[in-house]
Amino acid sequence: MTELSFIGVLDGGQLLDNRHLSGYRERAMIDVNKFKLHLEERLALLNSKLSEIDGDLKEHGTEPDFEERATEIAGDEVLEGLGIQGQKESRQIKAALARIEDGSFGICVQCDEEIPEKRLELLPHTPLCTSCMSK
Repeated sequence: MTELSFIGVLDGGQLLDNRHLSGYRERAMIDVNKFKLHLEERLALLNSKLSEIDGDLKEHGTEPDFEERATEIAGDEVLEGLGIQGQKESRQIKAALARIEDGSFGICVQCDEEIPEKRLELLPHTPLCTSCMSK
C-alpha cells in the first residue's frame, strides 16, 4: 500500500497528496470547474425530473375503469423505470462531484490512469477509463 504524503493545496482548497500528484501534473489542462458546473446543472435537472415522476406516480391509481387503470399501470411502469435510471445517474453524478472535491476526478478508480478528456466530455460522471470500462 502506498504511503500518502501531503504535497500541497490546490485552488479551491483541495488537498493534494502523492497519490494524485502525477495526475495533476498531466491533467493541468482539464478545466475541472467546467465539469463541476455541468455535473451540478445535470444533477439539478435530474432532481427536478425525479420530483415530477414521484408526483405523477403518487397521483395515479384513482381510475375506476379497468381499461383506463390498465393503461395507467403501464404508464406507471415506464415512469418507475425512468425514475430508477434517474436515481442511478444521480448517484453517479454525486460520486463524480465527490471525486472533484477530493482531487481524484479524471483518474480511473480501477487503474489510477488518466481518463481521456474526450471521454469526460461525453460522460463526465464516469469513474473508469476506456480500457477499464471495456473489461
